[in-house]
Amino acid sequence: ATRVALEGACTSLRERFPAMFSNSERCRLPHLNVDTLKDKLFQADILPRHNLKTSKQLLDWLMAQNAELATRSDEEWMSRQSPRKGKVSVKKQEVFTKALARAREHGMYLGLDEWSWLD
Repeated sequence: ATRVALEGACTSLRERFPAMFSNSERCRLPHLNVDTLKDKLFQADILPRHNLKTSKQLLDWLMAQNAELATRSDEEWMSRQSPRKGKVSVKKQEVFTKALARAREHGMYLGLDEWSWLD
């Protein structure tokens, strides 16, 4: 049941946001790889932790996480790029700014946040 729910929800998400998914497992921000997403969801025990039983319930949960990420301002996103006290390089800032613009353009933020939304 877990595998079916993961497969269904992740496939639906990929169909909803095709431009935001990559075939590469090492894809660049803000893209996601569907197999990596399924694995991360499984490893984080999302279905049992949130009492999700179906792919629709999981998809709804994923969309809620995405909606929550969408409310962050550019400043909030940028501040999360330097968890250590150091500064983020200009190049890294430029790359992230482009990734954030692409996420905003497509309305898909799950690939921007290093999986912290799974916690």
